[in-house]
Amino acid sequence: MKWSTWFSSVNFEIDERVLRVISPSAFHSQWLSENYQHLLDQAAEEHLGSAASVEYAVSDRLASSGNGSAPSRTRTPPPPAATEPPAPPSDSNGSGPVARLVGKYVFDNFIAGSSNRLALAAAKAVSEQPGGRYNPLFIYGAAGLGKTHLLHAVSHHTIAMRPGARIRYATSVNFEIDERVLRVISPSAFHSQWLSENYQHLLDQAAEEHLGSAASVEYAVSDRLASSGNGSAPSRTRTPPPPAATEPPAPPSDSNGSGPVARLVGKYVFDNFIAGSSNRLALAAAKAVSEQPGGRYNPLFIYGAAGLGKTHLLHAVSHHTIAMRPGARIRYATSENFVNEFIDSIRRKRMDEFKQRYRSVNLLLVDDIQFFEGKEQVLEEVFHTFNALYEADRQMVLTCDRPPKDLSAIEERLRSRFTSGLMTDIGPPDVETRQAILRSNAELSQVPAPDEVLDFIARHITDNIRELEGALNRVAACAALERSPITLELAENALRDMLPTAPGRRPSGSEIMAKTAIKYGFSIADMEGPSRKSELVLARQVAMYLCRDLTNLSFPKIGKLFGNRDHTTVMHAYNKVQRRLPADLDLCDAVADLSHALSSK
Repeated sequence: MKWSTWFSSVNFEIDERVLRVISPSAFHSQWLSENYQHLLDQAAEEHLGSAASVEYAVSDRLASSGNGSAPSRTRTPPPPAATEPPAPPSDSNGSGPVARLVGKYVFDNFIAGSSNRLALAAAKAVSEQPGGRYNPLFIYGAAGLGKTHLLHAVSHHTIAMRPGARIRYATSVNFEIDERVLRVISPSAFHSQWLSENYQHLLDQAAEEHLGSAASVEYAVSDRLASSGNGSAPSRTRTPPPPAATEPPAPPSDSNGSGPVARLVGKYVFDNFIAGSSNRLALAAAKAVSEQPGGRYNPLFIYGAAGLGKTHLLHAVSHHTIAMRPGARIRYATSENFVNEFIDSIRRKRMDEFKQRYRSVNLLLVDDIQFFEGKEQVLEEVFHTFNALYEADRQMVLTCDRPPKDLSAIEERLRSRFTSGLMTDIGPPDVETRQAILRSNAELSQVPAPDEVLDFIARHITDNIRELEGALNRVAACAALERSPITLELAENALRDMLPTAPGRRPSGSEIMAKTAIKYGFSIADMEGPSRKSELVLARQVAMYLCRDLTNLSFPKIGKLFGNRDHTTVMHAYNKVQRRLPADLDLCDAVADLSHALSSK
C-alpha cells in the first residue's frame, strides 16, 4: 500500500553527482524528505561518491497549446509544511502522537554497552518518573548512535505507563550559532511560537551558559524557495517568536487573590537558598522586601549571570509574601510572559484588562528584563506600569543579566527608575558556597555522596549552580547504574566531559584550510575554487567541518573563507562529515589527525 501510494509515481534521475527525485506533487516531495531523506542520502553517497547530493523536483505536466510535450520539471527542495504537521492519531485519553513513533524503537530493542549505558538508564528513569531529578534530560552524541531510538523509547514507555499523559515528540528543528546568537530554525511560524511559549527559558539558559551573558536567542523559519526553478538552498527568514494566539490561561490562585501560585517552583524558597559572600546582600534584600513590600528597597533590582540564583530569589519572595500576607495580590512573570500578554491584549483590543492585571497588584516580580530591549511599545508600557506601582507604594522586584547602565537599548528615563531603589548583584559562588550548595542538594535528593566527592565537584565546576546540580545528578546516576557507592574515582570518570580542560591552541580558518589541503594533496586555490571533483569536495568539506569545530567562526564567515560560498553549503558540509564520522573509520582518523595537529601546533 505504501509503495503504490508514495513510490509508484516517483522517478529518479542522476545528473553527475546529483540524485534527483521527481515526484508528482510538492506534498510527495515533502513526505519523502521527512521519512526517507537519510536513506536517499545514503544511496546517493554509496553510488555517486561522498560529494553526492539529493535534489527534489516536481513533475509539472503541461497541457497548454495541446502540444503533448513531455512533462517539465521544476527543481525544488522539499517544501515546508504550510502549518504545523497534522496531529497524528492518539488514544482518546490524549496519550499523544503515537503515529509518529517508530514501533521498533523501544527499550527492549536498545543494545546497551559501555558507551551508552548511562544514557539508557537516564532515559528509563525519566519515563518512569517524568519531571523528576533528570529534568531536562540532555542526550548528546554523533549521528547514528541511538539518540532518536531513546527518544522514541521514552515516549513508548511513558504512554504504556501513563495512558493519560500528554506527549509531544518534535523534530524538524535545527540550531545555528552565529557569534553570540543561538538561532532556532523551524519549519513554520507556528513551530517558532510553540517553542518560544514552552521552552524559551531553557533556550535562554543554554545560550547564556555556552555563549556568555550577552547571548541571545533568535527564531527563524526555514523558507524553501522554488522560484525560478533554481533549486536554491532554503533561505531563512529571521523572525521574533510570534505572539500567542490567545492569552495563556490564568494559573490557579487562592480565593483571596494571592496570584499565580501555580507558576512558582516549590523548592525555590529561602530555606533552600545557600548564602555566601557572592549573594548575601541579594538574599537579605529579598527577605526584606518580602517582609515589608513597598518600603525602602523599591524597586529591588537583582542582576548577575545565568544560573546563579536570581530566579530562585524571585520565587522565594513570592512564597514568603503569600505565607505572610495571604490576601496580597502577587504577579510573577517572565519577560516573555509579559511581552506575549501585551501583544495579545493589543490584538484583542483588551489593553484595559492588561493594565488592570499588572497595575493592581501588591507585588510584581519580572524575570530577565534584558529581553525588553529594543521593544519600544513594550518598554512604554513597562514605564507606565512602573510609575503606577511606584506611586501606589507597590513593591517591584526585577532581575536582569547585567546592571541597568549596560541596558543600552532601554531609555535613560526607565534605566534611572530601575536604579532608584536597591541594586544588588549575584556573583559566582566561592568554593565554600559551592560545597554547601552540593551538600544541601545531596541531602534533599538523598544522594549519599562523601565530602571528598562534593569537594571534587565544587573545585572543578566553578561558575554555575545549575551545572553543579547537574554534575551531582550525573554522578548519582552513574553510581545507581553500576550499583556501586559514590567514590572519587567514580565521580572523576562520570564527569570527564564536564570538567574544564586546559585551553588548547585555537587555529585560524586559513591554517585549517592549508593543513587540510596538504593532507589531501591539493592547493589553497583548489580549496577556494569551483571544482567539484569528489576527492576535492571531501577535502573541502573536512576543512569546513574543522573550521566550525575548532574555531568560533560562524557558517557565513567560513563560507566567505572558502571562495565566498553560501553559508548553507558550509552547513551541508558540516552535517555531512558529522553524519559520516561514526561509520567511516578512514574519515574519522583523518579528522582526528588534523584536529590534533592543528590544536597542538
